[in-house]
Amino acid sequence: MDDFFTVLATSQEVQVTADMLNPIGGSNWTQLTFKSWYGLDANTDYLITVEAYGAVTIGQNGTSPAHTSFTKYTTPSQGLSWYYITTTPCVRMFFDQSIGIEENDVNSGVGIGQNLPNPANGTTTIPYTLENTARVTFEVRDMSGKLVLTSNEGIRAAGTYRLNLDTNVLSEGVYTYTMRAGDVKQTKRMTVIK
Repeated sequence: MDDFFTVLATSQEVQVTADMLNPIGGSNWTQLTFKSWYGLDANTDYLITVEAYGAVTIGQNGTSPAHTSFTKYTTPSQGLSWYYITTTPCVRMFFDQSIGIEENDVNSGVGIGQNLPNPANGTTTIPYTLENTARVTFEVRDMSGKLVLTSNEGIRAAGTYRLNLDTNVLSEGVYTYTMRAGDVKQTKRMTVIK
């Protein structure tokens, strides 16, 4: 990268396989998890890049307006130069969801956040907080109210947690997820896409 870019964090390397690729209009997602956490400052711009086959691509996803997306080859054999491009892969950045639990999402010392990503495809993460030790369970129901998935988290001490939910076992559609922590029950809605 050029001197004016400072790399704050990098993800694990992922080998792209055929089943990870999208047809036109498809919605497959590949999750890249950072190797380490890095605190970000409010009101500061950050740039997310994807490096593939010796090139770094930056820009908005899909078809890009002229001069808004570009790529840089990072190997000397490719010239180490920036080039404008017209299509860019979609990159979504999800931050520590535990910080995103709003005050109005906390009831009797129990807080539950919105699942991310939403809509979910493959996996999604539900953040939750506890002010006191409690037995925690999650239930996922379809829109008819039928119980389709449960997760027993056991007894949790006060703190901030995340439930990673495998949505591959769910059909495409809208669901509710309910967290029970002791006598407190909270419910939110999520969408699953395929």
